[in-house]
Amino acid sequence: MLQTSESLTVNRRVSKAANTLSDLTAQLDTISPTQFDNLVTGVLEIMNPSSLTGVTIKVISVVPDPSTGAPIVHWSRDKDGNTPYAAGTDYLDLDDAVILDVSGSVIVAEIYYPHTLSVANYIFQGPLAFEERSVRWPRSAGITRIQFCTSPGSCTT
Repeated sequence: MLQTSESLTVNRRVSKAANTLSDLTAQLDTISPTQFDNLVTGVLEIMNPSSLTGVTIKVISVVPDPSTGAPIVHWSRDKDGNTPYAAGTDYLDLDDAVILDVSGSVIVAEIYYPHTLSVANYIFQGPLAFEERSVRWPRSAGITRIQFCTSPGSCTT
């Protein structure tokens, strides 16, 4: 019972972390690597993982392809500072592509957390995989696409 309760708590934390990450990112006009790192630090505090082994955190700006309207990656970043999805590639994990406006975008936060149970691990034979995806539109007035800026004046378009 204790481990079931613990697992439910971890699942709620992962869900809250993904929603918080997408929501806070969607409130920005631009985001820098330092700002992103600070958001990840906060999200990890929400999750309070006992181990970061196997934890993935990604934020993706998804825009419609100018010629087809299909969802494509505008920019992406993961908790290690890498680009998990190349700009311009198809983004296939958007549940409903209709939510994309022709000139707009959505912010997607993806979190994967493998939760290892101490005693019940003998029954389940491995970690429980908690995955959460949260999608938000940009929320700043007049902003349709949040830009990722590696330095002042050097932003995505």
